[in-house]
Amino acid sequence: CIDQNNIELDLRCLPVFLHGCRRMVVFCGITYLRRLWCIMEIFTFIHMSRGLDRIEFILVLREGHEAEDAAEIAEAFASFDARECECFSAADKDRMLSIIHNAFGDVVSFNREVSAIFE
Repeated sequence: CIDQNNIELDLRCLPVFLHGCRRMVVFCGITYLRRLWCIMEIFTFIHMSRGLDRIEFILVLREGHEAEDAAEIAEAFASFDARECECFSAADKDRMLSIIHNAFGDVVSFNREVSAIFE
């Protein structure tokens, strides 16, 4: 996770943190795909040419709401749009979306990559 008190430093170090990882395991609940910092971890991993096949998603479902949560997560992947993600700081959000745009040519291409994870 990105240290929210040291965002600048941790964002610059994120590739270093992930470089040593052959696989990424994501514990995905109903809010995961709405949090831009979480998406930046996926972005960095994919951009480092690790490949979608090296990301494993483990769904985190609330007891008694498993089917509802699983459906909500599936819909979040199907309709994923990084521009709709939340970020505490508008400046951080703009910076991260700019990074995604520069790396993928546009945000739509990145959105397709994220959506493809759950297909």
